[in-house]
Amino acid sequence: MTIRMEKNVKNRIYPYMPNTTPAIRNEMMDAIGIKDISELFQCIPEPIRYGNKELEMPDPITNERDLRRFVTKMLDKNESCDDHISFLGGGVAHHYVPAICDELVRKPEWYTTFMGQYHADPGKIQMWWEYQSMICDLVEMELSGWPAQDGTTAAWGAILTAGRVNHGRTEVLIPENLDPQRMNAIEEVCRTKLKVIKVKIENDTGLIDMDDFKAKLNDKTACVYFENPTYLGSIEVRGQEVADLAHNHGALVVVAVHPLSLGVMETPKNYGADIICGELQSMGVHLQYGGGMIGFIATPFADEWLAEYPYLSVSRNHTVVEDEMGYTVANMGNVSYDRREESGDITSTNSALWVVPVSAYLATMGPDGLREMGEVILGKSYYAKQRLSEIEGITLPIKKAATFMEFVVNYDKTGKTVKEINQLLLEKGVFGGHDLSDEFPQYGQSALFCVTENVSKENIDYLIDVLKEVL
Repeated sequence: MTIRMEKNVKNRIYPYMPNTTPAIRNEMMDAIGIKDISELFQCIPEPIRYGNKELEMPDPITNERDLRRFVTKMLDKNESCDDHISFLGGGVAHHYVPAICDELVRKPEWYTTFMGQYHADPGKIQMWWEYQSMICDLVEMELSGWPAQDGTTAAWGAILTAGRVNHGRTEVLIPENLDPQRMNAIEEVCRTKLKVIKVKIENDTGLIDMDDFKAKLNDKTACVYFENPTYLGSIEVRGQEVADLAHNHGALVVVAVHPLSLGVMETPKNYGADIICGELQSMGVHLQYGGGMIGFIATPFADEWLAEYPYLSVSRNHTVVEDEMGYTVANMGNVSYDRREESGDITSTNSALWVVPVSAYLATMGPDGLREMGEVILGKSYYAKQRLSEIEGITLPIKKAATFMEFVVNYDKTGKTVKEINQLLLEKGVFGGHDLSDEFPQYGQSALFCVTENVSKENIDYLIDVLKEVL
């Protein structure tokens, strides 16, 4: 990729891309002492570098009308949940976003600046405080703060926090029913602090193998991490037993929860969780390519937890004016903004905007709305399981556990792979379940189906008709 030698680049000046004039680019290269822009990318291994091929860039489009048409034409190639029925899950899913969430998050005063301070942006700081308060109400904890980048970041952040609070211990027990990508992230981030010990699962329930758990739990265990519901959709009904055993060995308990399940399930605090974390995309945030994720961590409000809480939080107090409250960002001394590489975790601001729709969602739904949402999801997912089990060749390998929203469907007896079936479904306007055949080979050709509140009875019946046709 050589800027100086490309003959056709000279005429490519993009008015909507800064510094594309060749003279300006050459001046910048002179200033930093390079002759070729490729010198900036030497740190990237050559096998994965784009190399000397020219990027396939269109000629400059110099007016806004034609530029919009060009971009819209490209975007129309996408196949989205707006024009397909989606049964995809595995971390994010197609949930309904109330209009009030979009109305608020699109206001310029929210999205024009990513962060504000108490002296310049009191409304935004107050909004963050309201968000924290609603998260604490949701999970019945006392301390929450700045959002994490996503649920996986929140997971390893909560594990590392538990390790610092329970210092001197070196292991974390994690069941093998996690999303493999999340497991890999936890192992990579925690490897210098805590050793990940994987606990077997029961294949017919998708839940923790208690015999293996008891054998691996010891005095070196800093914490136990599990998810409820699990990645495979199973509801972990032995959470209290797991927590009691962990506490008896001096270990802490970290539980990741799906927030919509809390309308019909106990909060993990009520079965022994010391830290609760999770992913909030299901609460008012649209599906986006590479974005739309927001994680949270909630803990007790005690000195040892406050001292190790990994993110910024907002505090409020009375001002000198009677009945007036003031808001400010607190906990700066704990985060990477202040401590840099000495920080215990990474603080991210890229999810701060999603605090707005999540707060609007929680405030609008309330306890009754969340309970109704949970009941709707349970009802629809169990109807889907019942209809799928009626199809010859399809089985449900996890039979001995209740599930929430997601469940495993096996195609072994059909003679077709998940990939083949998903392609046939796509041709009929359906996104099939997430392929588990590589992630969990013990389940053979299986897919993880997700049934959210957006899926109607008619959608499920259509799925059944299509599967009967293509199998």
